[in-house]
Amino acid sequence: MKPNGSILRGIQFLACLFFLLSCFSAYGAEVVKPAPGTQLPQFTLGVPDSREVQKYLGLKNNKPFKLGHISGKMVIIEFISVF
Repeated sequence: MKPNGSILRGIQFLACLFFLLSCFSAYGAEVVKPAPGTQLPQFTLGVPDSREVQKYLGLKNNKPFKLGHISGKMVIIEFISVF
């Protein structure tokens, strides 16, 4: 079965709209590098599922935790944005 012209035009319109929105999604977004020595704001993280990971992080209980609760000299955080 061959799609008719209106369906193809609709698909083309949606494809163009998606392309335009993806091109301009970062438009106007500022990239501001933090100054050296700036501290990350405090936020709460959920408890890791694995007891082994909890032990590795030095967490003493099964409650949500903050970065300050992790025992270690350096904590590396990787932020991933999926859109």
